[in-house]
Amino acid sequence: MSDDPPPPRRILLFDIDGTLLTSGGAGRRAMDQVFRRCFGLPGDARPTDGIDFAGASDLRVVREIFDAHGRAFGPAQQERFAALFAEALRAGMQSRPARLLPGVVPLLDRLRAAPVLLALGTGNFRRTAFVKLAHFGLDGYFDSSPRGGAFGDDGVNRPEFLAAGLARVRPLAAPDADVVVIGDTPLDIEGGRSIGARVVAVASGFSPRAELAAAAPDVLLDDLADLDAALAAILG
Repeated sequence: MSDDPPPPRRILLFDIDGTLLTSGGAGRRAMDQVFRRCFGLPGDARPTDGIDFAGASDLRVVREIFDAHGRAFGPAQQERFAALFAEALRAGMQSRPARLLPGVVPLLDRLRAAPVLLALGTGNFRRTAFVKLAHFGLDGYFDSSPRGGAFGDDGVNRPEFLAAGLARVRPLAAPDADVVVIGDTPLDIEGGRSIGARVVAVASGFSPRAELAAAAPDVLLDDLADLDAALAAILG
């Protein structure tokens, strides 16, 4: 008889920005810095101006700007950009007013001890996701390999990259494991629905509470500060 614990019966896919933390705009600034370097743009150029980052994948944003500047974009360009972006972001997080959102650490501590699979469902490139998490010491809660969840490297839109990430993490859980997506935008809600997940929305990030309510998540919280309420929403 095996002494191994049973596989988790619930997969949790956490968004990062606006759900676990805020980078204080460091991501957009770092991305502009790398675009200026890649395209030889002047120092005051801001290629990401006018782009809505709420719920968007890094891949969508980067492709859009490469296209706008008439530049070819493929796997080699994506890999180079992601590496430069992670480097610029790491420096930017030190000097910008990034902050951890309320209740995140107590919640992750409790969930780490529960029979669940903690994973990510984020539009960030995998490298930059872990730059942000490491800045607050949250990287240890999640697997930094591709099997750590769904990332912006995996697709342009949220249904696409959530499906790809879920396919990687499903073998780590029970075959009939439930899936819960936790995020802060209507796109998180839409993406969760597309993969058959239950959705917990938090009004701590980019989207107003009324906008989230209109998208009809299964549960809507102001934030994750109330540990009992957050656990009930996610595990209930």
